[in-house]
Amino acid sequence: MKYLKPIEQKLHLDKMSLKNRLWVLQILLVFLLLSGIYFVLSTTGIIASFNDNSYMLVKKQLDISAKELSQRYSSISANTIELAGKLNKSIEKSLSEHGLSISDLKSHPYLLETLLGNEVEKAVFTMQKTCVSGVFVFFDATVNPTLSHALDSKAGFYIVDMDPDVMPYSSDALFLHYGPPAVARENDFYLHTEWELEYDAGIQREKNSTSFYNIPFAAAFRSKGTRLQDLGYWSPFFKTTENSEPAMTFSVPLIDKNGVPYGVCGLQISKTFFEKLLSQPLLPSFKHKVLLFSLSDSDRINMKNAVLIEENPGWLQGSKHDYLLSSYTKNNKNGFKRYYFDSSNQKNILGLDTKVSLYPSKSVFKDEYWVLAVLLPQEDVKGNSQLFLLFAAFLILFILGILISYFTSRYYVKPIVNTLNKIKEYGLPSKKTNIPEIDDFIEFLKKYPYESGHNIKTSVKMNCDNNPIIAPETSFELDNTQFEEFTQRLSTLSKAEREVFDLYIKGHTAKEISQILFISINTVKTHNKRIYAKMNVSSRIELLTYCYKLMGENPQQDNQRYSITDKG
Repeated sequence: MKYLKPIEQKLHLDKMSLKNRLWVLQILLVFLLLSGIYFVLSTTGIIASFNDNSYMLVKKQLDISAKELSQRYSSISANTIELAGKLNKSIEKSLSEHGLSISDLKSHPYLLETLLGNEVEKAVFTMQKTCVSGVFVFFDATVNPTLSHALDSKAGFYIVDMDPDVMPYSSDALFLHYGPPAVARENDFYLHTEWELEYDAGIQREKNSTSFYNIPFAAAFRSKGTRLQDLGYWSPFFKTTENSEPAMTFSVPLIDKNGVPYGVCGLQISKTFFEKLLSQPLLPSFKHKVLLFSLSDSDRINMKNAVLIEENPGWLQGSKHDYLLSSYTKNNKNGFKRYYFDSSNQKNILGLDTKVSLYPSKSVFKDEYWVLAVLLPQEDVKGNSQLFLLFAAFLILFILGILISYFTSRYYVKPIVNTLNKIKEYGLPSKKTNIPEIDDFIEFLKKYPYESGHNIKTSVKMNCDNNPIIAPETSFELDNTQFEEFTQRLSTLSKAEREVFDLYIKGHTAKEISQILFISINTVKTHNKRIYAKMNVSSRIELLTYCYKLMGENPQQDNQRYSITDKG
């Protein structure tokens, strides 16, 4: 309660009536409750969903997600480059044990399976450490050079995690898409239903399924002497096999000590794993949003390679087109860009996109522009009316709270005030008021009649120290016999009792007497009981009646001090 004192002082509650004090405190409670509700609604994004200009909310969340993706992809890139460095050293060491160099790899195909088997553990460990869905290593060589398509056939392995929800990288979830069967057998992997021994990187395959190998490999030939981190390549989403889940990869060329590339290695992110990269669902207040991640060319987003994360995508008509076009109008009231597949229909799709940085500044692929976009149906970006209704509801609730506080405070305080007025007018009631606190107080007043008064009126008199005190005006009269008996009993008081008695007559309270005489308050009460018994009085009011009559018969003269002890 001590924390409320500054508030009470600031609001001057200590000077208010009971009615007004309760009313103000109830209004304060209503205000705090509504403020708490508003805080919860705003932090959870619910209020923003009522606002048709939720542009800032979408932009903020989109920028945060883009930054998180950039950081996560940067970590994947660093781990892939580290893996490439380890593979270069390990493969070179293995070949040197046979008196060969990496340039002899193509001419000794019988060594390929052994070399690949030696590198599986390193590759899977990197996949596990990086928390991605797959890892691959391919050589620019084949186990069967006599095949007609031997130039396009690449020996290697491609391992994927088919079930990201089970224990990470359990052998029950790792499948071999490409590679020698011995790799699966020796490492407790499963062969994928579309398993192939080697990977075909020929031009007859779709570009998206070969770019992860061909593009970084060709870049290494064109840019000899370039650092590995500047040769890494992020492929668009593609399917490694016909029925596999779409995935994107980060590939780094394998380069010998002479700067000649001899293969690639890399890590894969499936669509399922991509969704897990987002730390929290984006814009949970929008029911029909579509999240899109793809390459972009000027105002065109490439839809052929895009990954779409959607909840209710039925409204997005035309998503099979090659490109999604966009335009931005400065006069657009809600601030969103317009997106469209067909220039004849530009009214259905709203949204925003932001760049996601995937490459370092010196990368040979730094000009590739990746975007993360949020698409919303135009009807989901609602009008200001809902936001206005929300604030109107808060205002109505606050006014209603004030009115309820006013009437409840009056209803609560009214019986208390009425009871106090009756006590002042008619004295202590004989019947209970049914208000426990008031009834307890009345019982206290009955028990201590000086405090209760019994219709006693008071007047101001001067004590013997010429200080004002409150003197009782009693309704009963004293005859001479009673008064003489009282004066005779004064002599029966002990010295200590006379000291307490005199200080009471001078107008001091029990607490003040205990401080003046250096005794405890309980000792003062004990003296009170003995004084009442010896003086044959039942209360302090009766005792003071005798004393003030005695003082009246012995007025002060010449400002001389007067005390009851002088009459003894």
